Amino acid sequence: MASTALIESGPSPEKSRRDVISRKPVKSSTKLVEQTSTLVEACKSDSPRDDTPISTWGNGFNVSGGTQYNNIGSGNQFLGSQFHGDINFVGGNGDSGKEGRKAQVLKRLATSPYRDRKDRNPSAVQGTCEWFISHHLYHEWLGQEASKILWVSADPGCGKSVLVKHLIDSIIQTADSRIISYFFFKDDFTDQKSLLSAFSCILQQLFLQDTTLLSDEILLQFDANGQWIIGSFVELWQILIKVAASNSDKEIICLIDAVDECNEHERNHFFKALCELYGSKKSPNLKFLITSRPYREIGMGFKLLENLNLPVIHLSGESDAEMRKIVKEIDIAIRQRVSSIGVQQKLTDDEQGILVTRLLCVRNRTYLWAHLTLDLIQRQLDINKEKIIDITSHLPQNVNEAYERILCRTFSTEKATRMLHLILAAKRPLTLGEMIVALELQQHHQSIDDIELEPEDRFRDKIRDICGLVTVNESRIFLLHQTVKEFLISMDHSEPASPSSLSWKHSILANDPNMTLTSVCVWCLLLNHPRKDQYTAVPPPSTHTKKNAFISYAAKHWANHFNRLSAHNQKKMTSVALEICDARGSCFLSWFPVYWRSRHARVVSGFTTLMAASYFGLEVVVRRILKTDYSQLNKKDETYHRSALSWAAGNGHDGVVKRLIRGLSIGPRTLKIVLRQGAKINEFDSDNRTPLTYAIWNRHLSVVRRLVEAGAWVDVPDVLGGTPTSYAVTSGNFKIQNLVLRGDVPSNAEHNEGEKLLLSASKYGHIHVVRVLLEARKTNLNPKDGWGWTPLMWAINYRHSGIIKLLLEHKADVNTRDKTGMTPLHFATRYGQFEIAKLILQTGCADVNIPDLAGLTPLHLAARWKQDDIAQLILRTGMANVTARVNDQGPVYSWVIRYNSCSTLKLMLDLYDDPSSFKDCTMAILETDWDWSDKLEVMVSSRKVDMNVSDTHGETVLHKAVIKRSYKMIRELLASGKAPINSRNSRGLTPLAQACLIMDLDIVSAFLETDLWDLNIADSYGNTPLHHAIQARSVPITSALIATGKAGVAMKNKDGRTPLSLACLDGNTSLVKYLLDNSQADINTQDIYGRTPVHNCIWMEDMDMLRLILQTGRAKLNVVDKFQCTPLLLAAYQSKWHMASLLLNYKQAVNMKGQKGRTAIFWAIIQGQTEIVRQLISLEQTNLAVRDEEGFTPLSHAAQQGNEEMIRVLLGKPGIDVDAKDNAGMTALGHAAKQGHLGALELLLNEGKANSWIKDKEGRTPLALASAEGHFKVVQRILF
Repeated sequence: MASTALIESGPSPEKSRRDVISRKPVKSSTKLVEQTSTLVEACKSDSPRDDTPISTWGNGFNVSGGTQYNNIGSGNQFLGSQFHGDINFVGGNGDSGKEGRKAQVLKRLATSPYRDRKDRNPSAVQGTCEWFISHHLYHEWLGQEASKILWVSADPGCGKSVLVKHLIDSIIQTADSRIISYFFFKDDFTDQKSLLSAFSCILQQLFLQDTTLLSDEILLQFDANGQWIIGSFVELWQILIKVAASNSDKEIICLIDAVDECNEHERNHFFKALCELYGSKKSPNLKFLITSRPYREIGMGFKLLENLNLPVIHLSGESDAEMRKIVKEIDIAIRQRVSSIGVQQKLTDDEQGILVTRLLCVRNRTYLWAHLTLDLIQRQLDINKEKIIDITSHLPQNVNEAYERILCRTFSTEKATRMLHLILAAKRPLTLGEMIVALELQQHHQSIDDIELEPEDRFRDKIRDICGLVTVNESRIFLLHQTVKEFLISMDHSEPASPSSLSWKHSILANDPNMTLTSVCVWCLLLNHPRKDQYTAVPPPSTHTKKNAFISYAAKHWANHFNRLSAHNQKKMTSVALEICDARGSCFLSWFPVYWRSRHARVVSGFTTLMAASYFGLEVVVRRILKTDYSQLNKKDETYHRSALSWAAGNGHDGVVKRLIRGLSIGPRTLKIVLRQGAKINEFDSDNRTPLTYAIWNRHLSVVRRLVEAGAWVDVPDVLGGTPTSYAVTSGNFKIQNLVLRGDVPSNAEHNEGEKLLLSASKYGHIHVVRVLLEARKTNLNPKDGWGWTPLMWAINYRHSGIIKLLLEHKADVNTRDKTGMTPLHFATRYGQFEIAKLILQTGCADVNIPDLAGLTPLHLAARWKQDDIAQLILRTGMANVTARVNDQGPVYSWVIRYNSCSTLKLMLDLYDDPSSFKDCTMAILETDWDWSDKLEVMVSSRKVDMNVSDTHGETVLHKAVIKRSYKMIRELLASGKAPINSRNSRGLTPLAQACLIMDLDIVSAFLETDLWDLNIADSYGNTPLHHAIQARSVPITSALIATGKAGVAMKNKDGRTPLSLACLDGNTSLVKYLLDNSQADINTQDIYGRTPVHNCIWMEDMDMLRLILQTGRAKLNVVDKFQCTPLLLAAYQSKWHMASLLLNYKQAVNMKGQKGRTAIFWAIIQGQTEIVRQLISLEQTNLAVRDEEGFTPLSHAAQQGNEEMIRVLLGKPGIDVDAKDNAGMTALGHAAKQGHLGALELLLNEGKANSWIKDKEGRTPLALASAEGHFKVVQRILF
C-alpha cells in the first residue's frame, strides 16, 4: 500500500504501470499542495425549494442510492481539495452548551415547511366535520388513557385533509398534559411524500412545544448519529418512542393525513414499526390518528395490526352510515357556498333556493365535487333563474365528470394539454414565470424576443381559464387535487383510453408529459443561438436570465428528462442533444454555466462535447460522437484534468463507461480485430486519481466491476497517498472490496490505510476523501501523527471548515491532546477561529478546562489573545472552571479581567459566582493598566467586588470610581455600606479628597450624604478635603464642606497654611470672602514662613482680597514673618505701594523695623515714594528720628539719594534733627556733599541750616568729602 505522503505529480499516460507504482512518494509541501489541489465544490442550488428535496437541505447529498461524489446528474460533485458549500452555524448571543445543542437539533429537524403545507388546505365550514367529532369511536380513541391508533378512511374528495386541519386548529388543543404534532402527506412535493420528513417534523413540533422533552439522552443520540439521524426512520422512530416513554404524564398525539400518498416502501416500514410498538407489553402514551383513502394495501397494513389484537380503531368514512352524515355536512357547505355566490352574483333568494335544490339532487356528492361544480357555476358571467335551471339540469354527477366539464371549458385545448404535461412531468412545481415561457415556446422560435410573454399578474388571473384543474400557491403551480393525475394519466403505454363521454379521462399516456417537457427544455436551451452552421467564436449576449424564466429549470433538468425518454425518442432527439452538448457552440456556453453554478462555486473550463455527454449519461450522444470525432476520447478538462471516462465513472453511468472503454472492433469475439482502442482507463487527473477512484467513492458497483475487469490499476497512489485499493478497503462496501482486492482483504488494512488517508486528507483539505472515509464508518476518526495531531487538529490548523464540520458530525474526539497538551479547542482558540470553536462546543462533549503542558486552558488563550467571541462561547457553556490554578498560571478570571472586554467580564460574573475569588478579581482589575474603569464598573454593578482591596498605589475601588467619575458605581458602592470611605491611598488622599481635587460637586454631595466621612483627614502634605477644594477654586464644594460643620477651617497643612491662607495665595476672592464669614477662620494665623493671610494677599498683590481682610478689623498688621517683614514692610520691600498705602490707613506697625533695621519710611524714601512718605509723616506715630542699622535717619537716605522733594518734605516736619550723625559720623549734609547732590546741599544749608563744619569719624567735613570726590560746584557752594 502507498503511504500517506503527497507525490509530486501524476504520471503521464505514456508511463508504464510499473513506473508509476515504483515511484517513491516525496515529502509534502504547501507549494506542492497548492499545485496539485483543485477546487472542491458542494452541490448547491439557486434556491433550496427549486430542485432539492427539502428533507435533504443542508446535507447536499442524494439520499437514495447513497451519497454521490463527482456525480452530477444522479448525485453531487466533489471536485477537489476545498469545500465551498455553505456551512450553517448557530448564530448570535452565545448559543452553546446544552441550549446550543438543542437549537442545532431543532434546526436539523426542520426538513419541511409543515405549517405552510397544512394551511394549503381550506378551513372547515361551520357545521361540518361533526360526523367525526361527535363519533363515539373518536371519543373512545381520544378519551382512553391507553395508546391506540385511529384510522380514518374515506373516498377522495370527502374532506379528510380539511378534517385533520380542523382538528389541529380548533378541536384537539395542546394542553399541559397533551402535546399535538402532525404531518400532511402530499404527492406534489418530494419532501411531503417522505416518511423521514414526516417524523422529523413531528419531533420538531414536540420539542418546540416543550423543550424539556429534548432530554440529555436524546441529545446524546443526535450527537452520536451526526447528520445521518434524519436519514434514518429507525433512529427517528426510536426517539419518538423515548420521548413518549420518558414523559408518561403527557399524552402525545400524532395526526398523519393521507398516509396513502407516502412512499410505499417507507409506508411499509411505518406499519411494521406500529406493529412492534403496540405489540410490546408496554406501549407509551402515544396516539396516532391516520387518514387515508380506503385502498386495499392500506387496509392490509392496518388489518395486520387488528389480526394481532393491537389497539386499532377504524372509522370508515366510506361506509353507508358515515357517508350519509358526511353528505349532510357537504350539503351545509353547499348552502354556505351558494349563499356566498348569491352575494357575489346578486342572486335572489328564489334563485339561490333553486340552485341549492338542484345541487342536492345529485347522488354521491363529495366536497371535491361540490367545490368543482360550484366553481363552474360561479364562473358563469351571465346568470339568472333560467340560466340556473339550465345549468343545474346538466350537473356533473361525479368528480370525473366535473373534471371533464372544467377541462372542456378551456379556451385552448392545446395550451391546457401542454400545461398538464408540464405539471405532471416537472421535477418540482413550476413557477408562474416558468410556465409562461414553457407554454408559449415552440420549436421554430429563435429568440426569447420572438415570444410574446404575458405579465405574470395577468397570467395568474387567467391560468384557471387555460386549465381549471390547477391552483397557484406561492407563485408555484399545482394540480388541484391528487385525483386529477389519476383522472388524466393512462397507464397503458400504447394508447390513451378515451370514452366518448369523458374525452379527457386517461387521455395522457404515462410517457407523454416527459416527452413534452424534454422538448420544451431543449427548445429553451437553443434560444438566442445560431444553428450549427452559423456558430461564432463569441456567443451573442444572452437574455436568458432576465426575460427567460425557464432557462434555469431547463439547464438543470433537461438531461434528466432526456434520459427518461424511451430509446426510440432518444434516438429521434440525438442530433438536438448533441447540439446542446457541443462545447464549441454558444448554446453550450450559455446554459452550461447556469447549470454548473447551481451546483458548484466556479465553472469548469475545457469541457469537450464528449465530456458533457458522458457527464450527463447521454449514451446515444456519446455513441454519435465516437463515430464522428474519436479524438475527444482521452482529452481532459483544463480545471480538474479529468477525462470523459472519469466523469462518466464518477456519475455512475455504466452504459457510457462501457461505450467509452470498449473501443471499435470488428469480427466475432474469437477473431476480433481492434480498429480503435477504447478510452484509457488509467488516466490521471490533477490529483493523480483514475476513473476507478471516483467510481469507488460513489459506490457504483457496476462501474467498478467494469473498470476492474478492463484492467484498471488498483494500487496507484493519488496526491494523498490513497489508492483505489485503500479507498475500497475503507469504503465499508464489501462487494467493492472483493472486486478490487479479489477477496483478499488484509487484516486491519481498512484501519491502517483509513487512518493514513484521513490524516492526510484532513491536512490538505480533500473533503471528498474525508467524507468517503467517514461514511464507510470503518476508519478511526482520531489517529495521531508524530506530533500527536489528529485529523481534526490538522483541519483546524489549515482552516478546512467543511472537513471540520464533517469530523465533528461524525463524533471526532474533541478532548484528545497533542504532545504539547493542546486540544482541538486550544487550536481553534489560538487561531481565533470563532465558528470552529462554536462547532466544537456545540458537540456538547468538549472539556473546556483541559490545560496544555504550560497550564493554559482554552479560556486562558482566548483571554490572552483577546478573543472575546471565543471566550464568551466557552463561558456560556457554564462549565469553565474560572478559579482553577494550573502550573502556577493565574486563575482564568484574572486573565479575562486583564485582557478581555467588559462584555466578556460581565458574562463571566453573571454565570460564575465564587465569593472566594472576589478579592483576586478586584485586585486583577485594579492592577490592569488599561480599560480598568469600565471593567470596575461592571464588577461593581455585578456586586462581585472586594471593596477593601487596594492596588499598589493604595487605591480602593471607591478611589477608582471617583477618578472615573462613575456616579453609578459610586452610588452602588455607598449603598452597599461596605465601602472603606475613609481609606487613604499612597498619597494620603481619601476618596472625598480626590473628589474635591477633580472638582466634582456631584460626587462630593453624594459622599456628604453619609455621616461616616472624616472631613479632616489630611493627606501626605497635610491637606484636608477643604484644602483641596480651595486649591481647586471650587466655591460650591468649599461651601458644601463647611456647611457640614465638620470641616476644619483652621486646620493647617504641612506648610502651615489654613484654607484661608491658600485662598489668599490663590487669589480667589470669592472663597476668601466665604471663609472670612466663618467665625472659625483665623485671619492672623501664620504659616511655616510666618506669613499671615495679609502677607499672602500682598504676595499675590491682590488689593481686593487685602481690602476684604482689613475690613474685618481682625487683621494684626504687626505680625512679622521669618524674613522680618510685617505686611507693611513686605509691601514696601516689594514696591507694592498702593497696598502699603492701604495698610497705612490702619496706622499699625508703622515704626516696626525689618531687614537692615529699616522701617517703612526708609523703604519709601529709598524707592522715591514721596506720597507714601507724606502719608507716613502725616501719622503722628511715625518716628522720623528712627535710625537703621547703619545709623541712617530718613533724612540721611533722602540726602544720599539727592531727592530734593523728599528732603523738602522731611524738613517741613518740625523737630527734625538735620545734623544727626550715622554710625560713620556723617550727617545728611555730608552724604549730599559726597554724592555731589548740589540741590540737596543747598536745601539742607538754606532751609535746614545744616552745619557744614561737622566732621565724620575720619575727620572729614562735607567740604573735604566733596573735594575728595571732585564735586567742585559743591565745594564752591560750601565755600561761598
